[in-house]
Amino acid sequence: MGDTRELGDDDNERRLEEEIIKRERNVQRQWEDSRLKIARYNGRYKEFDTGNRFPSYLRKKNLLSWEWRRAQMTLSMPTEEGYKIVYTRLIDYEPSRFIYNDVMKYFSMVVDLWLYTEGTAKGHVIVIDMTGVTFAHAGRLSPIGIKKYLYYLQEAIPIRLKGLHFINTNAVMDIILSMMKPFMKKELMDVLHIHTSPKDTLGKFMPLEAFPCNVGLEGNARPWNEQQEEQLKRLEHHREWFLQDEVTSRVNEALRIGKSKTIDMFGVEGSFKQLDID
Repeated sequence: MGDTRELGDDDNERRLEEEIIKRERNVQRQWEDSRLKIARYNGRYKEFDTGNRFPSYLRKKNLLSWEWRRAQMTLSMPTEEGYKIVYTRLIDYEPSRFIYNDVMKYFSMVVDLWLYTEGTAKGHVIVIDMTGVTFAHAGRLSPIGIKKYLYYLQEAIPIRLKGLHFINTNAVMDIILSMMKPFMKKELMDVLHIHTSPKDTLGKFMPLEAFPCNVGLEGNARPWNEQQEEQLKRLEHHREWFLQDEVTSRVNEALRIGKSKTIDMFGVEGSFKQLDID
């Protein structure tokens, strides 16, 4: 019996030691992932400079040229759990005026300002309202643009993404999802939710009363147009900060040794390197 007890103690001690090592490695891995994400977001880690990778919607943050800022809205609402709901939708439904890069630029600038003025939250839940989105809008999307922003969302923005919800969806969503899924990690797929009738299903994930009272969700918050006007004023007020951030967060590609990492990641070179011109 004594030998059996001693062997059992040794076995428990070995398992405890393995568990401690496993947790230490997990903490180290999480720390490294966080360090890389912050560096990518700040644009100072030259191997993963998001500001240089995605100039179409992360550069030239000049508010003077923002005619498109009234084409959509992006608002935030807190929850009792300490999460922040990020609600975005089109305001102008005309497909000919829909420019994907501009929409993503506006969304990025709003999130940047929140992080600068309010810091991080316990978690973020993004709600994309598909009201007014048609096949004509989908036709103006590009897989490479979607790939770039999904990389930015998953690898660079320093937020804890707890959910990605598309609401008021229709048949167009199938096309959009077919372009998104090849670039989505399992972690993002796990928090993706589609709501055709959000009044019936969205409340299971978040309080509907947090939404503006005039977006069809029976919310209790102030109308979206009032909140949007305040949002635009905040953006204007921080004009100089955006311009300065544009300067300080960019890597000088002229100083990079070797070829651009953008080429490696998004296959620009791979698409053309076999092309011989006579």
